[in-house]
Amino acid sequence: MNRNRLAQIPLLCILIGFWHLKAQAKDIRADVVKDFPGRVVWSGDGNEHDTDDWLASPWMLAMFKAAGMEDKLVFSGYNNHVWSTTQNHAQIYEANVKGTATRWGMKSSILYDEKYDATAATDKMVAEINKSTSSNPLWLVAAGPIETIGRAIDKAGTDALKHVTMLSHSTWNTDHASKDHKSKYTLAYIQNKVSYKKIKDQNGNENGSMTTQGLKRKTAVMDFLKDHKDARMQWLWTCRKMPEYERPNYQKGFYDYSDAGMAYWLITGADNGGDEDGTPKKTTDLLEAYITHGEYKITALKGKGISGKKPKLSVLPQTGGNRVVNLGQEADWVVYSLQGEKLGGGRGQNIDMQLFPQGLYLINSDLP
Repeated sequence: MNRNRLAQIPLLCILIGFWHLKAQAKDIRADVVKDFPGRVVWSGDGNEHDTDDWLASPWMLAMFKAAGMEDKLVFSGYNNHVWSTTQNHAQIYEANVKGTATRWGMKSSILYDEKYDATAATDKMVAEINKSTSSNPLWLVAAGPIETIGRAIDKAGTDALKHVTMLSHSTWNTDHASKDHKSKYTLAYIQNKVSYKKIKDQNGNENGSMTTQGLKRKTAVMDFLKDHKDARMQWLWTCRKMPEYERPNYQKGFYDYSDAGMAYWLITGADNGGDEDGTPKKTTDLLEAYITHGEYKITALKGKGISGKKPKLSVLPQTGGNRVVNLGQEADWVVYSLQGEKLGGGRGQNIDMQLFPQGLYLINSDLP
C-alpha cells in the first residue's frame, strides 16, 4: 500500500456489524492461530530407529492445513536417516505422508524422500534457504537427524543464512549424526551457520491425559481417533501401523506424535508467543475446527501478516448471510478492530469478512 498516497486521500471508514439469532460452535482458530513471517522446511526420519514420525508428519500436515498455513510449508521431508534404513519402515512412513497429503488436501509437490531421492530433496531445501530474506525468513525443522539440513546449509548462499533458523525439541535429533555416525554436523557447526531455537521437549508426560503437555500418550488416550466420525481423523489412527510401530520397545502401548508439537508452536505464533505446551486436546481441537468450519485463511498485509487475535468487542458467530463487503472498485484496504488493532489487509474490490472473527470492525480503504 502506498502510504504517501493514503496520507493525501481521505480514508473511507465503514462500520460493520455482524449479528446473529442463533449461535454455532465457536471456531477456536481465531484465538489460537497466529501468523508468523516466512516459510517452513520440515525434515523427519522414521525410516530407522523411532517410529514416532509415522504419526508426527501426518499430524503436522493436517495442522498446517487446518490453520490455513499450508502455503507456508514449502518442504515436507521424510526418511532423512541417510545411513541405515529399515525398508518397510521407509515404505510405511512414505505411505503415511502421501496418504495424509491426499486426505487433508496438501500439495504432493512439497513431499520429498530425503534418502531415496536425496539430490532432489537437497536441491529443493537449498533453493528455499536461498530465498530467505529479513521479510521472508525460513524455519528448518529438525524432526530427525540434522545431517540433511547440514548438507543443504553448506550448499546454500551465505547471505541467506542469516535469515534462517533451525528448530528442534530433541537433543537426539541434534546429536545423532555427529555422535553415532561421526558426521561433522554437530549442533555447534549448525549454530555457526544459522540461528537456532530449541523449544520444550514435546515427549513429556507420556502417562498424562488429553490436557497435559506433550504429544506422546498411552494408546487408550488417543483411541477415540479410530471411531471418529470423520475419516481423516480415523486415518491418523491408521497411521500407527501395527505391529511394526511397536518394534521399538519404548513405543509399545503408546501413540507418539511428539515432533508435531513443533508444528503447533509455529502455527500459534512461533517466536512471537508460540505455544510450547501443546496437548492432544489442543491439537485435536484445531483439526476439529477445520472439520466443522472448513478452510481458514489468514490474509497477509504486504508480507507482514496479521495477529489473528479476536477483537474484544465481537459477537457470537452468525449462522449465515453474505459477509462480503463490496467497495465498489479495486482499492487497498485494511481491517481494524474497534480498539485500533490491525487485523489484516489486501487489495481488491471485495473483502471476505469470513476471514475474520464475527464482530464489529473498521475498514479503511484508499478510495477517494
